Amino acid sequence: TCQKCAPGSYCPSGVVGDEAGLFEISASVTNQCPEGYFCENPASIKNCPKGLFCPVGSGKPMECSNLGFNFTLYGERYEAKLDGNYCGPNSVQPWLLCPGGYYCPNASIAITCPKGHYCPPSAMAPMPCPLLSECGGQAVAPKTSWMALVAMVAL
Repeated sequence: TCQKCAPGSYCPSGVVGDEAGLFEISASVTNQCPEGYFCENPASIKNCPKGLFCPVGSGKPMECSNLGFNFTLYGERYEAKLDGNYCGPNSVQPWLLCPGGYYCPNASIAITCPKGHYCPPSAMAPMPCPLLSECGGQAVAPKTSWMALVAMVAL
């Protein structure tokens, strides 16, 4: 029997098209669109763009930015926003942190941390290197500058 391929499914072989839609020639259920991709219609499979994520069976990409969640703890209701995450091309989940040595002003871009600054994981902006420290390009954390410390003590 033929089954209609639903959005979020991918039917690459044994597919028959007509005006009403596409049908998979199979007794099994339709194939789900693979993770990291989205299938607007069963005949197409597209890469998930950066800044978006596509779990298995995605009919359209989902936003990685402005995600939040609510929870209740001991009767108190809390709301938290997910910041400092990064969704590169073909992302399958929104929870990946911006990598150390980079900063992510939004979920679609990871920018190399500039010299004189440091960028720990999940940084949304570069942080200035503190006094008596040094931060080379792509620094994750400041390093104590022993030369600056010796010069300071010598004064």
